[in-house]
Amino acid sequence: MSEMGPATKRNAQRLADAIREVATDLRHHRLADRAQQGEFADYYGKAACPITACFVLCRQYGLHTIADRLARGEFDACMDECNEYWRSPEGQETARMLPTGMRNALNLSVANDGDGTNDE
Repeated sequence: MSEMGPATKRNAQRLADAIREVATDLRHHRLADRAQQGEFADYYGKAACPITACFVLCRQYGLHTIADRLARGEFDACMDECNEYWRSPEGQETARMLPTGMRNALNLSVANDGDGTNDE
């Protein structure tokens, strides 16, 4: 996985800081560390639904105020994070899998990788 972009890092840090503000237990601090590393970032986390995974852990660990904030979308990815993803190697790979019409509808460009697979 490529490195987190600046917008993704900022949002991951915001979530980690929010968790640390209410942390009362070692597992809370470990959860904050995981958040800071991007585990729960929409476009960077490895889980199918990283925010949902964080929500479940927050409920399980008694961090209900953070879970409520997650449910309200406070830590959802912003457009800058989305754009970082589409520019990343993973995002480009995903874009190549989309039909041309869908890429055009989403205004996604695919960098030419030289093998002709993304030629229109």
